[in-house]
Amino acid sequence: MAKRNSRHPFPRRTAAAVVLAAAVLAVSAAGCTLARTVRYGQPDARDLSMFAHRAMRASATPFRFWKAERQRTDVDTVSVRDPRTGRLVPLSQHLVDVRAHAFLVIRNDTIVYERYAFGHDSAKTSSSFSMAKSATSALVGIALARGEIRALDDSVGVYVPELRGRAYGGVTIRQLLQMSSGTAWGDARGNFLQQATSTEARTYYTPDLRGLLRSVGREEPAGTRWRYKDTDTEVLGWVLASATGRTVAEYMEEVLWKPIGAEHDASWSLDHRGGQEKTSTGWNASARDFAKFGRLFLEGGRWNGRQIVPAEWVAASVGYDPTRSAPEVVTWWGMQHTLYWWHPMVAPQGDFYADGSLGQRIYVQPSTRTIIVQLANSNEQDFPFRKIAAAVNGTTWKYPRGIPGLVLQAHAAGGMDSARATYRSSTAEMAARPEAFTLWPQSLRALAEKLAGDGLAADAAEVLGWCRERFPSDPSCAKPLPEPRRSR
Repeated sequence: MAKRNSRHPFPRRTAAAVVLAAAVLAVSAAGCTLARTVRYGQPDARDLSMFAHRAMRASATPFRFWKAERQRTDVDTVSVRDPRTGRLVPLSQHLVDVRAHAFLVIRNDTIVYERYAFGHDSAKTSSSFSMAKSATSALVGIALARGEIRALDDSVGVYVPELRGRAYGGVTIRQLLQMSSGTAWGDARGNFLQQATSTEARTYYTPDLRGLLRSVGREEPAGTRWRYKDTDTEVLGWVLASATGRTVAEYMEEVLWKPIGAEHDASWSLDHRGGQEKTSTGWNASARDFAKFGRLFLEGGRWNGRQIVPAEWVAASVGYDPTRSAPEVVTWWGMQHTLYWWHPMVAPQGDFYADGSLGQRIYVQPSTRTIIVQLANSNEQDFPFRKIAAAVNGTTWKYPRGIPGLVLQAHAAGGMDSARATYRSSTAEMAARPEAFTLWPQSLRALAEKLAGDGLAADAAEVLGWCRERFPSDPSCAKPLPEPRRSR
């Protein structure tokens, strides 16, 4: 599902909404999709019953992490950030707040902390949501190395004749992996009907993925810009199936799932019985087996001496790109996106993670050989993983401070002179201690727009000037501020 902050990805069901949807069902060709949306509403990471599935069988020789005799119960007391208030709370409370049903911390192949709730346990499967995209990317890398996909610059139509002449037909596989297809997409926003009929909701609930992908229109030329959308990954799944002659589940079971010693059967959700795997959201597995996928990338794609995912593909997937100054998704830690993996932009870089809606995470910190898996059921999420990794490795870590927020506080207290002094001192300190502060071009732009909205045009212009000076090539800074509204 598409990236979002603290809001529900799909509409809550209400009596009025159901009546409205029933009226639409009577005249809509997409009635089956809308019926699913109304019936299920907000997805649930623990409820896999809404879709048909295709199984992936466990390995006959499973790999098992060691489990420490004494669990690190002190991890419960680690203070982490509450995403709703920004205040620090114990991890034990945080896990309740985000409705975590599995939380697993592994260091040097040893489980040092393992917690389950809501009837979950170490063998029970749960939805990955968009962590499935990271698995799909790995399969593309494998198929490329095996020659089943010939080149990343091949167009989709080379492998999927049904999409030739359609919006996706001329898009390259590379552009799908870069999420720059340029195809039309609508997030689930607005009122109930707008959300329920959005591209996002229809992609998630449709019983005919291929039909939907054939119908997608074009919004801009391919390669124009990054825009997160599930349909790009669904097309990749179709390419994989066509290129390999196998279903995605069959292929992953053979080339990845069994080779990494999966302990438990897993599955892919399908658009309909016998249909296509939902490669953007539909991978379902246990917490420990999700951790094995993280371990595979920690080890550079190797497993017990065997190269499963090409080393070059892994390096491209998990490597932080220092030439990109702006995150694809603005959070305090900054989310950089590469080959369907995410990279925190706050120093020190080097860790990476797979991310799914409602709090599904596979976090890997190579420097300490730490893997953390969180499976949760709330959109109120944050990023506690560096703090937890530090605790289990006997070090300390502090949350960085956002410079735009500090500047805004200074402006409120002492006007532009104070704001200017704070900006200069904070950025100077950031140069010496980059891990202590965050500063994104989008955040400076937002600060300038706020000041402009408050009628402080000169102050806003100066802040926008800082943005352009620090991030000269970023489009957030290049755009002029909107004209102030004139009262009638």
